[in-house]
Amino acid sequence: GGDLGLFKLSEMAPQIQQAIEGRSEGDFTPILDTGPGFQIFYLEEIVTTPPKSLEEVSAEIQNRLYQQLVNAGFAAWLKDLREGSHIKVIQ
Repeated sequence: GGDLGLFKLSEMAPQIQQAIEGRSEGDFTPILDTGPGFQIFYLEEIVTTPPKSLEEVSAEIQNRLYQQLVNAGFAAWLKDLREGSHIKVIQ
C-alpha cells in the first residue's frame, strides 16, 4: 500500500487504464493480476485541468517551432561540415 501520487490516465498501463476509467473518487478497482502480483487501486482524488487557450500557449508553440528550425539548421550545417572534411589518420 501507499500513495502513488498523481498520474495522467494516459501514463498508466492499459490494464490499469481500463480498470480506472469510469470510476469516481472513493472507488476501488477490481483485483488486477499484473504479472508480478495482484493489485487494487483506490481513487482518492480525480483532478481535471481545463484546456489552455491559444493565447496561453502561443509563446510555447512559437518557442518549440523555433527550436525545431534551429535544430534542423544545425543538423544540416553539421552534415555539410562532415561531408566537406578530409581526415587522414596516421599511425
